[in-house]
Amino acid sequence: MKKLFLVLCLLFALCVTAGAEGITIASDNIEIYEGKTYLLIPYGKTDAFTFTSDNPSVAPVDETGLVRAIAPGKATILMEEPETAAQKAVVVTVKEKEFAYSLYCPPTEQYITPEQFAYMEDVGINTVIMSAGYPEETMKKYLKVASPFDISFIVNDECSRDIVNAAPDTIAAYVNAYKDYDNVIGYYIKDEPLGANPYAPVYRQMADLYPDGFFHLNFYPTGSVEQFGITYDG
Repeated sequence: MKKLFLVLCLLFALCVTAGAEGITIASDNIEIYEGKTYLLIPYGKTDAFTFTSDNPSVAPVDETGLVRAIAPGKATILMEEPETAAQKAVVVTVKEKEFAYSLYCPPTEQYITPEQFAYMEDVGINTVIMSAGYPEETMKKYLKVASPFDISFIVNDECSRDIVNAAPDTIAAYVNAYKDYDNVIGYYIKDEPLGANPYAPVYRQMADLYPDGFFHLNFYPTGSVEQFGITYDG
């Protein structure tokens, strides 16, 4: 009888635990910018959920789980599955809008000087997208000379010239060569390729290596390609 009681207690504990941990989502700590939205989607669940926000002036949520970022601040969204009473709390941090005022072509090599970066900072430029595949030594010179200024870089060295055919070890070396520089925020992959698919594995690997990075992959509009008869191979 004692064994049966223990078994029943164990089964009850398992059921309670399953209910408490039954809601799984991509992240329970989300950061989004003002004006953006985020849809809360539980993995593997088709049941109806209820959603409530403890701070709707910052991040209200509707009955579908769509969170809207209204103003900077924090809110906790409580998800509940009525059938099991399982709950999940998701902390939403709404960040103030940020804008990148970028320069696509950096100063040429003879002008990699503090004076040039000071001029750029004075006019409000805060991001430089490196537009050519520079030797690693030159790329690091840009980063070093610009480091005292509030200017970030999208890195672009010789590896990017044929990155779609690069081995995973080569891509990893490209990312690791710069990821510890404070003024690096991302990497150049390709500008205006005609096809997206070949670049997807590259993008995924780089994003895994540098999760907070921005990766420059700017697609050429198909309509423009047809209109102007552009035939270059991306």
